[in-house]
Amino acid sequence: MENNPVKQHTTPKTYLKHFTFNKKCTFVYDRLKKKLQKRNIEKLTVIKDFYTFVDEEGNNRYDMEKFLGNSVESNYNKFVEFVNNGILLQKVHKEMFSIYIAAQYMRTPKAKSQLYKEIENAYKEGNSGRLFDAEDITMFDKDYTLDGEKITYEEFIKKRDGMGIYINIKEGVHVKYMAHRLLGIADGFAERKWLILEAPKNAKFITCDNPIVNTNEFEDLKLTALSGDIFIISEHFAVAMGDNWDGYYELDSTDVEYINHSLVLNSDRYFFSSEEKLLRENVKLLSKESIYS
Repeated sequence: MENNPVKQHTTPKTYLKHFTFNKKCTFVYDRLKKKLQKRNIEKLTVIKDFYTFVDEEGNNRYDMEKFLGNSVESNYNKFVEFVNNGILLQKVHKEMFSIYIAAQYMRTPKAKSQLYKEIENAYKEGNSGRLFDAEDITMFDKDYTLDGEKITYEEFIKKRDGMGIYINIKEGVHVKYMAHRLLGIADGFAERKWLILEAPKNAKFITCDNPIVNTNEFEDLKLTALSGDIFIISEHFAVAMGDNWDGYYELDSTDVEYINHSLVLNSDRYFFSSEEKLLRENVKLLSKESIYS
């Protein structure tokens, strides 16, 4: 009998390993329980069957979990090694590593919730979001009813303005859409300039269960000269994917503080560090929109 992976990590161990103090444990703050603990990364951010979906025959499918483990996460350590060695990333490197970043962007509970909101908005308003393309509505199996009577998709589009619309999204839609959209989002990341950000020797990056922050969404990041989306690679490096430039840049400690605070605010439930003191300092900033507010 096949041993299927029902315990699934939304933030993989391969990634969290780079924020440990002994390659096994990290300090984590749980926003739900309001508790800071030392935890083994093996047991962090695990949700049963988060990427599992049911096929047409009613069987549980684990394709996405296996794909993430075998084809996506396996390349991450190579990414860290390249950056640690100061290698200027070429197009081929960006294309390979952007798949990991895009997968991390889409694989979290927060992204699932955002996707469902964007699907609803696409049905109601016809607008696309950061994750969902409104044109993809046609890929879903769907039934439309008005006053108890079935109507066509074309009739729905004509009549939806001013209607009270109820949308029932089946479990597993986020997994199927992730498979459809992943390469498109990865291509979007790969096409940008990648500025590798290095923390100074007296500072470290923390990370969280949503380790990609946009510079337009957080007050602290607007104080930096960076643009686009920032992904935390390790305690020592991050990458800004935007209109900056391709290369490496050493930040000052204040910019690292800005980025860390934005990660705290962007976290869904957890944020992590190998240093307990650094994590406690950032816990104190949870209620602040900006470090200096």
